[in-house]
Amino acid sequence: MHMGHNKSNDPAHKLQAALNHDTADVDMDFPRSYLVACQLWFTALSSRDRRVASVAVSAFTKGDETAAKNIVHVLPPAPVCPLL
Repeated sequence: MHMGHNKSNDPAHKLQAALNHDTADVDMDFPRSYLVACQLWFTALSSRDRRVASVAVSAFTKGDETAAKNIVHVLPPAPVCPLL
């Protein structure tokens, strides 16, 4: 099965991909294929889009999920998060 390889334009999926592109999933919440898909998605982003993703992650970690989703809206489709 290729979980995580389908792409979504939904900001919730884009935000999850930004949050999980370089994370070791110590709790094993996500399938490894999803984490790899997030890494590949992030690697393929332009340097501008990587900065956008980083700003969104920063907003999210400061507790503003709404702002984070508004920020990632401009990013290309991201892997579908299996937990959403």
